[in-house]
Amino acid sequence: MPDSGWTLHDTTAELSTGSWRGLLSLARSSAGLTCLTFEKAFHPSATILAVQVAPESHTGDVPVEAYVRGNDLVANYPATGAREVAIQAYWRLAPWRDPAALVVDLQVSVNTQQWETCPEQLVTSWLAPYHAYRVPNVPGELIALGWPASDGAVALDSETYCVLWRPNRGGFSYVEMTHPDDSAVNCLERRTLGRQPRDEHEPEAHLWLNSHRLFSSHLEKGVILRSRLRGAWVPRAGDEQAAADLYADLLSAPLPLTT
Repeated sequence: MPDSGWTLHDTTAELSTGSWRGLLSLARSSAGLTCLTFEKAFHPSATILAVQVAPESHTGDVPVEAYVRGNDLVANYPATGAREVAIQAYWRLAPWRDPAALVVDLQVSVNTQQWETCPEQLVTSWLAPYHAYRVPNVPGELIALGWPASDGAVALDSETYCVLWRPNRGGFSYVEMTHPDDSAVNCLERRTLGRQPRDEHEPEAHLWLNSHRLFSSHLEKGVILRSRLRGAWVPRAGDEQAAADLYADLLSAPLPLTT
């Protein structure tokens, strides 16, 4: 039995845990988990928990040092001429009581050798156009987030830390959350792709872009800033309670030690 859910091949990591499989290409300008399948069935998502480590206009591979430790996939991105901060990303397979669920915690750290710089870091997830809901911070009904009629953003207030997507088809929902102590700025957007819709109920020409802007304040030399996020695929039956439980678990968990 393997010791880890990750297998690293140069700068590409394969995920294999339970019935879930996926890929994470660490040298891309936006490194996130993609090509997800459950029991060999492709899951209709593009990419989740992607850390933008280079401008979108960047071509070629991004310098990275990576290793696997237990259920942690760790990637270190040195500072470059285009980015004055060094980035460390931990994708951690988190244990959960439902063996059918896939729970991935992402911890992003930044530091700089400059005296003062702007460390803002973008983390994004691309998702098929599911029905999206805000999960309340205290027990209560889900709050629907409308799918825009045209390209544009859905404003999320400063108290929205946890969002649940329910697919138009399939047996899983996706929940993504940030930790309230980390002061992330969260936003949902509708983006157009260059493809024709498969049908009018689930237009493949569009995707949700769930974005989190981290570390908006200035960073001093020698200071390390960290932020935590969690993404989870959970069975559709009972997804609301699962989302609330996963969020409560994130709030109660200590900040993981890193090296």
